[in-house]
Amino acid sequence: LFFPERRPFFLTGLDVFQFGALEEAQLFFTRRIGLDDDANPVPIYGGLKAYGREGIFSFGVLDVATGATDAQPAANWGVARLRANLGDASYVGALVGSRTDLSSEQGLFPSELDPSPHWSVGLDGLVRALDGRLELNGFGAFTHREGEDAAEGLAGRAEVRWRGEQWMPSLSALYLQEGFEPELGFLRRPAIAQGNASSPLVLRQPASGIRTLTVGVSGRVEASDTLDELLRLSGGWSIVLETDERLSFEADADYVQDVVREPFTLVNDVAIEAGEYRGVRAHVGFDTPDSRNPVLGLDVTAQNAFFGGSLYRADASVSAAFGAHFRAEVGASGALLDFREHDLIPTLALNSLLSVTPSPQLVIDAVGQLNTVQDRFIGMLRLRWRYLPGSDLFLVWREVVDYEGVVTTEEQVTLKISYRYDAVL
Repeated sequence: LFFPERRPFFLTGLDVFQFGALEEAQLFFTRRIGLDDDANPVPIYGGLKAYGREGIFSFGVLDVATGATDAQPAANWGVARLRANLGDASYVGALVGSRTDLSSEQGLFPSELDPSPHWSVGLDGLVRALDGRLELNGFGAFTHREGEDAAEGLAGRAEVRWRGEQWMPSLSALYLQEGFEPELGFLRRPAIAQGNASSPLVLRQPASGIRTLTVGVSGRVEASDTLDELLRLSGGWSIVLETDERLSFEADADYVQDVVREPFTLVNDVAIEAGEYRGVRAHVGFDTPDSRNPVLGLDVTAQNAFFGGSLYRADASVSAAFGAHFRAEVGASGALLDFREHDLIPTLALNSLLSVTPSPQLVIDAVGQLNTVQDRFIGMLRLRWRYLPGSDLFLVWREVVDYEGVVTTEEQVTLKISYRYDAVL
Protein backbone atom coordinates (compact mmCIF):
# COMPACT_ATOMS: atom_id res chain seq x y z
CA LEU A 1 0.00 0.00 0.00
CA PHE A 2 2.82 2.40 0.85
CA PHE A 3 4.99 1.70 -2.19
CA PRO A 4 5.07 4.51 -4.79
CA GLU A 5 2.54 4.18 -7.60
CA ARG A 6 4.27 2.73 -10.69
CA ARG A 7 1.33 1.53 -12.80
CA PRO A 8 1.22 3.66 -15.98
CA PHE A 9 -2.59 3.55 -16.18
CA PHE A 10 -2.86 5.27 -12.80
CA LEU A 11 0.18 7.53 -13.18
CA THR A 12 -1.00 9.36 -16.30
CA GLY A 13 -2.97 12.46 -15.40
CA LEU A 14 -2.49 11.75 -11.69
CA ASP A 15 -2.07 15.44 -10.80
CA VAL A 16 -5.67 16.12 -11.92
CA PHE A 17 -7.02 13.63 -9.34
CA GLN A 18 -4.95 14.83 -6.37
CA PHE A 19 -7.16 15.80 -3.44
CA GLY A 20 -6.21 16.34 0.20
CA ALA A 21 -2.99 16.29 2.22
CA LEU A 22 -0.41 13.84 0.84
CA GLU A 23 0.46 10.96 3.20
CA GLU A 24 -1.98 12.36 5.76
CA ALA A 25 -5.59 12.52 4.52
CA GLN A 26 -6.40 11.83 0.86
CA LEU A 27 -9.88 11.35 -0.57
CA PHE A 28 -8.43 9.42 -3.54
CA PHE A 29 -5.32 7.21 -3.37
CA THR A 30 -4.66 5.02 -6.41
CA ARG A 31 -2.85 2.29 -4.44
CA ARG A 32 -6.22 1.38 -2.89
CA ILE A 33 -7.36 -0.04 -6.22
CA GLY A 34 -5.94 -3.52 -6.75
CA LEU A 35 -5.24 -4.28 -3.07
CA ASP A 36 -7.53 -5.60 -0.34
CA ASP A 37 -7.55 -4.45 3.30
CA ASP A 38 -4.63 -6.79 4.06
CA ALA A 39 -2.58 -5.36 1.14
CA ASN A 40 -2.95 -8.57 -0.90
CA PRO A 41 -3.30 -8.20 -4.69
CA VAL A 42 -6.80 -8.07 -6.16
CA PRO A 43 -7.29 -8.86 -9.89
CA ILE A 44 -8.14 -5.86 -12.06
CA TYR A 45 -10.47 -6.83 -14.92
CA GLY A 46 -10.43 -3.53 -16.76
CA GLY A 47 -10.45 0.22 -16.47
CA LEU A 48 -11.21 3.42 -18.33
CA LYS A 49 -9.78 6.87 -17.70
CA ALA A 50 -10.32 10.21 -19.40
CA TYR A 51 -8.68 13.47 -18.42
CA GLY A 52 -7.91 16.79 -20.02
CA ARG A 53 -8.48 20.51 -20.03
CA GLU A 54 -10.98 22.81 -21.72
CA GLY A 55 -10.66 26.53 -21.09
CA ILE A 56 -10.26 27.16 -17.37
CA PHE A 57 -11.51 23.67 -16.47
CA SER A 58 -9.42 20.57 -15.79
CA PHE A 59 -11.32 17.30 -15.55
CA GLY A 60 -10.76 13.61 -14.97
CA VAL A 61 -12.92 10.48 -14.91
CA LEU A 62 -11.73 7.02 -13.85
CA ASP A 63 -13.62 3.71 -13.69
CA VAL A 64 -12.06 0.36 -12.74
CA ALA A 65 -13.55 -3.12 -12.19
CA THR A 66 -11.80 -5.47 -9.75
CA GLY A 67 -12.35 -9.14 -8.94
CA ALA A 68 -13.40 -10.88 -5.75
CA THR A 69 -11.14 -12.31 -3.03
CA ASP A 70 -11.83 -13.97 0.31
CA ALA A 71 -11.66 -10.55 1.99
CA GLN A 72 -13.23 -8.30 -0.65
CA PRO A 73 -16.11 -8.72 -3.12
CA ALA A 74 -15.83 -7.81 -6.79
CA ALA A 75 -16.32 -4.08 -7.12
CA ASN A 76 -16.54 -1.14 -9.47
CA TRP A 77 -14.45 1.88 -8.47
CA GLY A 78 -15.37 5.26 -9.92
CA VAL A 79 -13.88 8.73 -9.52
CA ALA A 80 -14.85 12.03 -11.16
CA ARG A 81 -12.79 15.20 -10.72
CA LEU A 82 -13.44 18.78 -11.87
CA ARG A 83 -11.21 21.77 -11.19
CA ALA A 84 -11.58 25.41 -12.28
CA ASN A 85 -8.26 27.21 -12.66
CA LEU A 86 -8.55 30.82 -11.49
CA GLY A 87 -5.12 32.09 -12.55
CA ASP A 88 -1.91 32.53 -10.54
CA ALA A 89 -2.03 28.75 -9.88
CA SER A 90 -5.26 29.21 -7.87
CA TYR A 91 -8.22 26.86 -8.28
CA VAL A 92 -11.46 25.50 -6.82
CA GLY A 93 -12.55 21.94 -7.43
CA ALA A 94 -14.70 18.96 -6.53
CA LEU A 95 -14.22 15.20 -6.42
CA VAL A 96 -16.79 12.39 -6.25
CA GLY A 97 -15.85 8.76 -5.67
CA SER A 98 -17.74 5.50 -5.30
CA ARG A 99 -17.18 1.80 -4.74
CA THR A 100 -20.07 -0.41 -5.78
CA ASP A 101 -20.09 -4.13 -5.01
CA LEU A 102 -20.57 -6.38 -8.05
CA SER A 103 -20.66 -9.69 -6.16
CA SER A 104 -23.65 -11.66 -4.99
CA GLU A 105 -24.17 -15.20 -3.71
CA GLN A 106 -25.38 -16.47 -7.10
CA GLY A 107 -24.15 -13.78 -9.49
CA LEU A 108 -21.36 -13.59 -12.04
CA PHE A 109 -18.87 -12.87 -9.23
CA PRO A 110 -20.08 -15.07 -6.33
CA SER A 111 -19.28 -13.91 -2.80
CA GLU A 112 -20.72 -14.53 0.66
CA LEU A 113 -19.62 -11.09 1.87
CA ASP A 114 -22.35 -8.57 2.61
CA PRO A 115 -22.54 -5.68 0.12
CA SER A 116 -21.38 -2.33 1.46
CA PRO A 117 -21.48 0.39 -1.22
CA HIS A 118 -19.39 3.46 -0.48
CA TRP A 119 -19.62 7.11 -1.56
CA SER A 120 -17.28 10.03 -1.02
CA VAL A 121 -17.51 13.67 -2.06
CA GLY A 122 -15.28 16.66 -1.46
CA LEU A 123 -14.63 20.31 -2.32
CA ASP A 124 -11.18 21.88 -2.30
CA GLY A 125 -9.41 25.05 -3.30
CA LEU A 126 -6.15 26.96 -3.36
CA VAL A 127 -5.63 30.72 -3.51
CA ARG A 128 -2.32 32.50 -4.05
CA ALA A 129 -1.95 36.24 -3.47
CA LEU A 130 0.73 38.92 -3.00
CA ASP A 131 2.70 37.76 -6.05
CA GLY A 132 2.39 34.15 -4.96
CA ARG A 133 3.96 34.65 -1.54
CA LEU A 134 0.73 34.07 0.42
CA GLU A 135 -0.96 30.70 -0.08
CA LEU A 136 -4.30 29.56 1.36
CA ASN A 137 -5.61 26.07 0.71
CA GLY A 138 -8.07 23.62 2.18
CA PHE A 139 -10.77 21.03 1.62
CA GLY A 140 -14.01 19.68 3.02
CA ALA A 141 -15.17 16.09 2.48
CA PHE A 142 -17.88 13.57 3.41
CA THR A 143 -17.96 9.77 3.17
CA HIS A 144 -20.86 7.33 3.50
CA ARG A 145 -20.87 3.52 3.61
CA GLU A 146 -23.96 1.31 3.73
CA GLY A 147 -24.39 -2.25 4.97
CA GLU A 148 -23.88 -3.96 8.32
CA ASP A 149 -20.71 -1.93 8.93
CA ALA A 150 -22.36 1.37 7.96
CA ALA A 151 -20.50 4.59 8.73
CA GLU A 152 -20.38 8.21 7.66
CA GLY A 153 -18.37 11.24 8.66
CA LEU A 154 -16.98 14.66 7.78
CA ALA A 155 -13.45 15.94 7.30
CA GLY A 156 -11.86 19.32 6.71
CA ARG A 157 -8.46 20.94 6.45
CA ALA A 158 -7.16 24.51 6.20
CA GLU A 159 -3.61 25.74 5.70
CA VAL A 160 -1.94 29.12 5.40
CA ARG A 161 1.61 29.33 4.07
CA TRP A 162 3.99 32.23 3.47
CA ARG A 163 6.52 31.73 0.65
CA GLY A 164 9.08 34.42 1.25
CA GLU A 165 12.55 34.51 -0.23
CA GLN A 166 14.00 33.22 3.04
CA TRP A 167 11.29 32.69 5.64
CA MET A 168 8.54 30.16 4.77
CA PRO A 169 6.30 29.54 7.81
CA SER A 170 3.06 27.56 7.66
CA LEU A 171 0.10 26.74 9.89
CA SER A 172 -2.49 24.03 9.26
CA ALA A 173 -5.44 22.38 10.98
CA LEU A 174 -7.05 19.03 10.12
CA TYR A 175 -10.28 17.50 11.42
CA LEU A 176 -11.38 13.90 10.77
CA GLN A 177 -14.68 12.89 12.32
CA GLU A 178 -15.16 9.34 13.57
CA GLY A 179 -16.90 7.51 10.73
CA PHE A 180 -15.00 9.38 8.00
CA GLU A 181 -13.50 6.43 6.12
CA PRO A 182 -12.50 7.15 2.49
CA GLU A 183 -12.29 3.64 1.05
CA LEU A 184 -10.82 5.08 -2.16
CA GLY A 185 -8.37 7.20 -0.18
CA PHE A 186 -5.88 7.12 2.67
CA LEU A 187 -5.82 8.22 6.31
CA ARG A 188 -2.68 8.10 8.42
CA ARG A 189 -4.80 8.17 11.59
CA PRO A 190 -8.62 8.37 11.77
CA ALA A 191 -10.89 10.33 14.13
CA ILE A 192 -8.50 13.14 15.09
CA ALA A 193 -8.21 16.90 15.35
CA GLN A 194 -4.70 18.00 14.39
CA GLY A 195 -2.67 21.21 14.36
CA ASN A 196 0.71 21.74 12.66
CA ALA A 197 3.20 24.58 12.60
CA SER A 198 6.56 24.89 10.85
CA SER A 199 9.02 27.73 10.39
CA PRO A 200 11.88 27.03 7.96
CA LEU A 201 14.50 29.65 7.13
CA VAL A 202 16.40 29.34 3.83
CA LEU A 203 19.88 30.84 3.58
CA ARG A 204 21.09 31.09 -0.03
CA GLN A 205 24.82 30.86 -0.78
CA PRO A 206 25.78 31.25 2.91
CA ALA A 207 29.31 30.03 2.16
CA SER A 208 31.48 28.96 -0.73
CA GLY A 209 30.29 25.68 -2.24
CA ILE A 210 26.94 25.73 -0.42
CA ARG A 211 23.87 26.45 -2.55
CA THR A 212 21.28 26.56 0.26
CA LEU A 213 21.15 25.96 3.99
CA THR A 214 17.66 25.43 5.42
CA VAL A 215 17.09 25.40 9.17
CA GLY A 216 13.70 25.08 10.79
CA VAL A 217 11.54 24.08 13.71
CA SER A 218 8.18 22.32 13.62
CA GLY A 219 5.51 21.01 15.95
CA ARG A 220 2.34 18.94 15.90
CA VAL A 221 -0.51 18.31 18.31
CA GLU A 222 -3.22 15.68 17.82
CA ALA A 223 -6.34 15.07 19.85
CA SER A 224 -9.40 12.87 19.47
CA ASP A 225 -12.11 14.24 17.21
CA THR A 226 -14.16 15.10 20.31
CA LEU A 227 -11.17 17.00 21.79
CA ASP A 228 -11.36 15.05 25.06
CA GLU A 229 -8.09 13.12 24.71
CA LEU A 230 -4.56 14.17 23.72
CA LEU A 231 -3.18 11.58 21.29
CA ARG A 232 0.12 12.97 20.02
CA LEU A 233 2.52 15.79 20.79
CA SER A 234 5.75 16.34 18.89
CA GLY A 235 8.28 19.08 18.24
CA GLY A 236 11.72 19.27 16.73
CA TRP A 237 14.30 20.87 14.47
CA SER A 238 15.77 20.15 11.04
CA ILE A 239 18.78 21.19 8.93
CA VAL A 240 19.15 20.59 5.19
CA LEU A 241 22.32 21.55 3.31
CA GLU A 242 22.59 21.47 -0.49
CA THR A 243 25.93 21.97 -2.21
CA ASP A 244 26.59 23.61 -5.56
CA GLU A 245 26.85 20.09 -7.00
CA ARG A 246 23.27 19.43 -5.69
CA LEU A 247 24.46 16.94 -3.07
CA SER A 248 22.00 17.00 -0.17
CA PHE A 249 22.75 16.41 3.52
CA GLU A 250 20.05 16.53 6.18
CA ALA A 251 19.64 16.01 9.91
CA ASP A 252 16.62 16.31 12.16
CA ALA A 253 15.43 15.31 15.60
CA ASP A 254 12.19 15.58 17.51
CA TYR A 255 10.48 14.68 20.75
CA VAL A 256 7.39 12.49 20.39
CA GLN A 257 4.61 11.72 22.85
CA ASP A 258 2.07 9.29 21.41
CA VAL A 259 -1.04 7.55 22.75
CA VAL A 260 -2.08 4.08 21.55
CA ARG A 261 -5.85 3.71 21.85
CA GLU A 262 -6.12 -0.05 21.42
CA PRO A 263 -3.55 -2.84 21.93
CA PHE A 264 -2.06 -4.52 18.87
CA THR A 265 0.66 -6.97 17.92
CA LEU A 266 3.91 -6.15 16.13
CA VAL A 267 6.32 -8.47 14.36
CA ASN A 268 7.33 -11.66 16.22
CA ASP A 269 4.17 -11.41 18.34
CA VAL A 270 5.43 -8.44 20.34
CA ALA A 271 2.34 -7.15 22.18
CA ILE A 272 1.89 -3.37 22.33
CA GLU A 273 -0.41 -2.32 25.14
CA ALA A 274 -2.74 0.66 25.02
CA GLY A 275 -1.22 3.67 26.75
CA GLU A 276 1.16 6.60 26.39
CA TYR A 277 4.62 6.30 24.86
CA ARG A 278 7.25 9.03 24.66
CA GLY A 279 10.84 9.48 23.56
CA VAL A 280 13.22 11.06 21.04
CA ARG A 281 13.81 10.34 17.35
CA ALA A 282 16.94 11.39 15.40
CA HIS A 283 17.65 11.07 11.67
CA VAL A 284 20.47 11.84 9.22
CA GLY A 285 20.37 11.47 5.45
CA PHE A 286 22.33 11.93 2.23
CA ASP A 287 21.19 12.06 -1.42
CA THR A 288 22.79 12.67 -4.78
CA PRO A 289 20.89 14.50 -7.56
CA ASP A 290 18.78 12.54 -10.05
CA SER A 291 20.88 13.97 -12.87
CA ARG A 292 23.93 11.99 -11.72
CA ASN A 293 24.80 8.42 -12.56
CA PRO A 294 24.62 6.53 -10.29
CA VAL A 295 22.01 8.04 -7.97
CA LEU A 296 22.60 7.28 -4.29
CA GLY A 297 20.55 7.71 -1.13
CA LEU A 298 21.14 6.82 2.52
CA ASP A 299 19.03 7.47 5.63
CA VAL A 300 19.71 6.39 9.21
CA THR A 301 17.15 6.74 12.01
CA ALA A 302 17.29 5.95 15.72
CA GLN A 303 14.49 6.38 18.22
CA ASN A 304 13.55 5.29 21.72
CA ALA A 305 9.92 6.33 21.17
CA PHE A 306 8.89 3.13 19.38
CA PHE A 307 5.98 1.90 21.53
CA GLY A 308 8.11 1.42 24.62
CA GLY A 309 11.11 0.05 22.74
CA SER A 310 13.92 1.30 20.52
CA LEU A 311 14.16 1.24 16.74
CA TYR A 312 17.35 1.53 14.69
CA ARG A 313 16.80 1.71 10.95
CA ALA A 314 18.88 2.24 7.80
CA ASP A 315 17.53 2.80 4.28
CA ALA A 316 19.82 2.74 1.26
CA SER A 317 19.17 2.96 -2.46
CA VAL A 318 21.24 3.04 -5.63
CA SER A 319 20.21 3.29 -9.27
CA ALA A 320 22.50 3.30 -12.26
CA ALA A 321 22.23 3.36 -16.04
CA PHE A 322 24.57 1.21 -18.12
CA GLY A 323 24.41 2.79 -21.53
CA ALA A 324 21.15 3.62 -23.25
CA HIS A 325 19.47 0.22 -22.85
CA PHE A 326 20.13 -1.04 -19.30
CA ARG A 327 19.19 0.34 -15.90
CA ALA A 328 19.36 -1.23 -12.44
CA GLU A 329 17.89 -0.15 -9.10
CA VAL A 330 18.40 -1.66 -5.65
CA GLY A 331 16.84 -0.53 -2.39
CA ALA A 332 17.24 -1.98 1.09
CA SER A 333 15.63 -1.22 4.44
CA GLY A 334 17.07 -2.84 7.52
CA ALA A 335 15.84 -2.38 11.07
CA LEU A 336 16.66 -3.60 14.55
CA LEU A 337 13.89 -3.57 17.17
CA ASP A 338 14.81 -3.66 20.85
CA PHE A 339 12.05 -4.41 23.38
CA ARG A 340 12.43 -5.39 27.00
CA GLU A 341 11.77 -9.06 27.71
CA HIS A 342 12.30 -9.85 24.01
CA ASP A 343 15.33 -10.80 21.96
CA LEU A 344 16.59 -8.28 19.41
CA ILE A 345 14.40 -8.43 16.31
CA PRO A 346 16.12 -7.81 12.94
CA THR A 347 14.07 -7.08 9.82
CA LEU A 348 15.10 -6.66 6.20
CA ALA A 349 13.28 -5.59 3.05
CA LEU A 350 14.93 -5.63 -0.38
CA ASN A 351 13.64 -4.27 -3.68
CA SER A 352 15.48 -4.66 -6.98
CA LEU A 353 14.77 -3.79 -10.59
CA LEU A 354 16.63 -4.55 -13.79
CA SER A 355 15.21 -2.75 -16.81
CA VAL A 356 16.18 -3.56 -20.39
CA THR A 357 15.05 -1.27 -23.22
CA PRO A 358 15.90 -2.79 -26.63
CA SER A 359 13.91 -0.02 -28.35
CA PRO A 360 11.77 2.98 -27.36
CA GLN A 361 8.67 0.79 -27.86
CA LEU A 362 9.81 -2.26 -25.86
CA VAL A 363 10.75 -2.46 -22.16
CA ILE A 364 11.52 -5.63 -20.17
CA ASP A 365 11.63 -5.37 -16.36
CA ALA A 366 12.78 -7.99 -13.86
CA VAL A 367 11.66 -7.20 -10.31
CA GLY A 368 12.58 -8.91 -7.05
CA GLN A 369 11.24 -8.18 -3.54
CA LEU A 370 12.23 -9.80 -0.25
CA ASN A 371 10.48 -9.20 3.09
CA THR A 372 11.73 -11.04 6.17
CA VAL A 373 8.78 -9.87 8.28
CA GLN A 374 6.34 -11.74 6.03
CA ASP A 375 8.91 -14.44 5.13
CA ARG A 376 8.06 -13.80 1.51
CA PHE A 377 9.86 -13.35 -1.80
CA ILE A 378 8.15 -11.93 -4.88
CA GLY A 379 9.62 -12.24 -8.35
CA MET A 380 8.13 -10.55 -11.39
CA LEU A 381 8.99 -10.37 -15.09
CA ARG A 382 7.15 -7.66 -17.00
CA LEU A 383 7.14 -6.93 -20.74
CA ARG A 384 5.72 -3.65 -22.02
CA TRP A 385 5.16 -3.01 -25.73
CA ARG A 386 4.05 0.47 -26.75
CA TYR A 387 2.18 -0.39 -29.92
CA LEU A 388 0.81 3.16 -30.33
CA PRO A 389 1.78 6.48 -28.70
CA GLY A 390 0.48 6.30 -25.13
CA SER A 391 -1.01 2.81 -25.67
CA ASP A 392 0.64 -0.27 -24.14
CA LEU A 393 0.42 -4.04 -23.97
CA PHE A 394 1.70 -5.62 -20.74
CA LEU A 395 2.54 -9.27 -20.16
CA VAL A 396 3.43 -9.97 -16.51
CA TRP A 397 4.61 -13.18 -14.86
CA ARG A 398 4.55 -13.08 -11.03
CA GLU A 399 5.65 -15.68 -8.51
CA VAL A 400 5.22 -15.44 -4.73
CA VAL A 401 7.28 -17.71 -2.47
CA ASP A 402 6.31 -17.96 1.20
CA TYR A 403 9.17 -19.67 3.01
CA GLU A 404 7.95 -19.68 6.63
CA GLY A 405 7.70 -23.32 7.70
CA VAL A 406 6.56 -25.20 4.59
CA VAL A 407 7.64 -23.45 1.40
CA THR A 408 4.66 -22.55 -0.79
CA THR A 409 4.59 -20.87 -4.17
CA GLU A 410 1.94 -19.03 -6.13
CA GLU A 411 2.31 -18.22 -9.82
CA GLN A 412 0.28 -15.77 -11.88
CA VAL A 413 0.34 -14.54 -15.47
CA THR A 414 -1.43 -11.30 -16.39
CA LEU A 415 -2.14 -9.77 -19.79
CA LYS A 416 -3.13 -6.11 -19.81
CA ILE A 417 -3.86 -3.80 -22.73
CA SER A 418 -4.28 -0.04 -22.52
CA TYR A 419 -5.35 2.30 -25.30
CA ARG A 420 -5.00 6.06 -25.30
CA TYR A 421 -7.12 8.35 -27.45
CA ASP A 422 -6.44 12.08 -27.61
CA ALA A 423 -9.39 14.28 -28.53
CA VAL A 424 -9.26 17.98 -29.37
CA LEU A 425 -12.43 19.68 -28.13
